[in-house]
Amino acid sequence: MRDDHDSDFAAYASGRWSALVRAAVLLGCSHQDAEDLAQTALLKAWKNWKRVSQAAEPDAYLYRVMVNTLSTDKRRRWHSEHATEYLPDQPVNDRTANVVLRDAVTTALRTLPREQQQVLVL
Repeated sequence: MRDDHDSDFAAYASGRWSALVRAAVLLGCSHQDAEDLAQTALLKAWKNWKRVSQAAEPDAYLYRVMVNTLSTDKRRRWHSEHATEYLPDQPVNDRTANVVLRDAVTTALRTLPREQQQVLVL
């Protein structure tokens, strides 16, 4: 019985993974956060798989779990922030040096034969 439960869930999860990640991205998550959210939703579905699999629309359950988890996480992050009177000093994020260096390396690579470029890049 447990093997049927696990194999049925595994088939569902692998078949719906990309749709769940895509839905999480559309909910406003980055790709990495979307994968985490989809994984969390699938974990919650696995815990209740007998009931979820018997539902008319198992996808609706997963989407609802994703929305609830996302809103709970956003609320949780908000409560962990504390207002301060003064902002801490922020370092200046000057990316000019990185751009100049990248341009110099790219220019130098272009002067080499293709095989040497490949060796250096690898």
